Amino acid sequence: SLPHSIPSLVYTPLKSSNVHPSYYIVTLNKIQLGGSDIAHDIGSLSSTYNRGYGTVLDSGTTFSYLPTMAFSAFKTVLHDKVKSILSSTPGPDSSYNDVCYKGASHDPSQLSSHFPSMELHFQGATLSLDPVNYLFVHGRIAGAYCLGIFDNGNSGTLLG
Repeated sequence: SLPHSIPSLVYTPLKSSNVHPSYYIVTLNKIQLGGSDIAHDIGSLSSTYNRGYGTVLDSGTTFSYLPTMAFSAFKTVLHDKVKSILSSTPGPDSSYNDVCYKGASHDPSQLSSHFPSMELHFQGATLSLDPVNYLFVHGRIAGAYCLGIFDNGNSGTLLG
């Protein structure tokens, strides 16, 4: 049976690009992690996320990528949110500088009790994501998870 109330449909407009006409480009205004703005102190939020090729939605990409300033701010806010209950740990592959934490539940459905939710605020729409949507299982340490968001240098934001 259907739920008693069905949420209203919301959307964000696609932006056109002469340079990348096949990209699904949107305007990302803000990212929040556990209710905290991740980039509150790095100037214009919209220009931070939408630099380079802009904010691209790519369903064929496994991970997400943020410009360096936004990525650094995201890591800082995440660490501040989890440092009292989780410990930093090296990633599963020493070739990469993954951001990982151990001490969470072995059950990924319980991640919300250890990691904050994330909200992506687009023009006209907000997408709320549980931690399982931005983390990946460490694979070598039970109860360890790594950030599935990476540094994209001076390019734009890529949401996979």
